[in-house]
Amino acid sequence: MPNKRFSNTQIDFLKSIGLSADSDAADIEGIVSKKLMQDGFDKGHKNINQMGIMCEAILDIIGDEYYETLMKMLKKNREERDAYQLGDLEDSMSEECRKIWTKKCNS
Repeated sequence: MPNKRFSNTQIDFLKSIGLSADSDAADIEGIVSKKLMQDGFDKGHKNINQMGIMCEAILDIIGDEYYETLMKMLKKNREERDAYQLGDLEDSMSEECRKIWTKKCNS
């Protein structure tokens, strides 16, 4: 079954360092980051090597997932806050304002 997060090559790499594609994102990030720092550069630590490129690609995927999750949480929080504030606003309206507001919202 294909993995939506990682390519087959990335999955093989994760397995080679004791992880799986289903490992916790924080575990993947920690172990892959350590691998990048230890083995992802040439001897002078000036140029990234193939292992480093692989590590960075995996870390990019994890980072994108964190970002997407954060944005979803913020959106949900914003929607809940807006709904709450709208409820407060509606509760404080006079009957005449409520009629105008309802008419405007429904148009």
